[in-house]
Amino acid sequence: MVWIPDGEFSMGAQDPPGMDDVGMKATLDSRPVHRVHVDGFFMNRTDVTDA
Repeated sequence: MVWIPDGEFSMGAQDPPGMDDVGMKATLDSRPVHRVHVDGFFMNRTDVTDA
């Protein structure tokens, strides 16, 4: 396992210009763009499969 350090990133989407109401509903939960802090965590170095 490897340590992934904590950090911040921009998450989300901007209001797309000229999109109809149906397309806008698909992105409602991702707007507006906002800063997110993620705590550090461990992750496997390789994929884990059943093969």
